[in-house]
Amino acid sequence: MNSVINQNKLIEVIQKLGPITKKELQQTTNIKLTTLNRMLTPLFEARWIYLTDEKSTTGGRPSNSIDIDRSLYAVIGIDISRTYIKIALTTLKMDLIESHTIDLSESITKEWVIEEILKSISRLKKNYSERKILSIGIGSVGPLNISEGLLLKPTYIQIEDWHMIPIQNILEEAFDYPVYLNTGANLALLAETYFENYNEYHAAYINCGVGIRNSTMIKGQMIQTLNNREDTLAHTSISSENKPCYCGSHDCIDLKSSILGMLAAYEKKTNQRISIANYIKFFEGPNNTQDIVYDIIKSGAETLGIGIANYIKLFNLNYVFISGPLVKHSNFYYNQVVKYTLENLGDTFNLKVNLIKGGKYGTDSILLGSAIYASKLYIESYNF
Repeated sequence: MNSVINQNKLIEVIQKLGPITKKELQQTTNIKLTTLNRMLTPLFEARWIYLTDEKSTTGGRPSNSIDIDRSLYAVIGIDISRTYIKIALTTLKMDLIESHTIDLSESITKEWVIEEILKSISRLKKNYSERKILSIGIGSVGPLNISEGLLLKPTYIQIEDWHMIPIQNILEEAFDYPVYLNTGANLALLAETYFENYNEYHAAYINCGVGIRNSTMIKGQMIQTLNNREDTLAHTSISSENKPCYCGSHDCIDLKSSILGMLAAYEKKTNQRISIANYIKFFEGPNNTQDIVYDIIKSGAETLGIGIANYIKLFNLNYVFISGPLVKHSNFYYNQVVKYTLENLGDTFNLKVNLIKGGKYGTDSILLGSAIYASKLYIESYNF
C-alpha cells in the first residue's frame, strides 16, 4: 500500500482487516511506527478503534489486536426493492443491531411509504439513543439519478406514482445525516466483496427476483451503468422468438427468467393468474417433469444461464454471486441456472469462475451493502 496514507484510509484498513496487530497494520500500510502511533492515538480517544484480545486476521495468539469499535458509532442502511423496503441500524463492522421491513403492495401510495421510512428511522434513533449515527446509505432498484439523489421510475415496483422521489433531500432534512444513494445491485456486490480479498478479481452480482438485477466490479472498481440501471443483463436478448419487451428490445432475459416473466408464462398457458404476493408457493415446486411449472422454471433458468455465461466471458469474471428471492425459495431454479451457465461456458478461454449461491449475506446483501456504503463514504469525507 502507498506510504502516503491518512487517518481516513487507516480506519478503512482497520474496518476491513481488523482485528489486526499493530505490526501487521504497519506492514500493510507501510507507515513508520512512530507515525502510526501518532495517527492511532486520536482514533483510540474518539472511540473509532479499540484494543481487543481477538486473534488477528493472520491467526496465531491474541496480541492486543486493533479493531473498529462496535460500541458507539452506527450507520443506517436502506434496501428499496420492488416488493419490500428494509431498514437497519448496524455497527461499522456490519453487525445488525435492529431491522424493520415494510411490505409493499399495489394499493399503497408514495406518501405512505415515505412516512413509514421516516417512522422506522425515528424508531431506531429513539431505541438506540446512546449510539452516534453517522450516515444513511440507500440501495434502491434503478434507474436512479445519483448526483441529484433521486429515485426515478422503476418497472414493476409496487408503489403508486413512485417517480422522481427526492429521497436524499427528504432524509437529510428530516434527520440531518448525510445520505448516500446507489443501486441495490451495486451495494449488494460491495457487501459481498468489501471484507474479502476480491479487489484484484472481476466479480458480478445477480439478483433473481421480480426482475433480474445485476452489477459488475473490475479489480475492486464498480462499473456504473447508463442512468444507473441494474437491468443491463436482464435486457440482453438470448432467443429469437421476436417477443417484444417494454424496454424496446425483443426476447429479453427478464421476460423468461424473472418472477414476473415466469408467472406471465404460466398465466398464458393456463389462463390462471398468480399474484406476486403468492409467488413463493409457485416456485417451491415443481413436483415432477410432467408439471407445467417444471417446464417454465427450467426454460427461464436456461435463458438466464446462457446470459450469465455470456456475461462471464464478456468481463472475464472470477466470481459471480447469484442471489435474490428466486434463489432463496427455489433450489431447482438455482441448480438449473448453474447447470446451463456451466454448459454454455464449457472450457471457453480456459475461464476459472466461482458461482456462489446467495453470498455471505444472502437476501440482506443490499441492506448491509447500503450500510457499508454509508460508513465508507462518511469516513472518506470525515475531517480528522
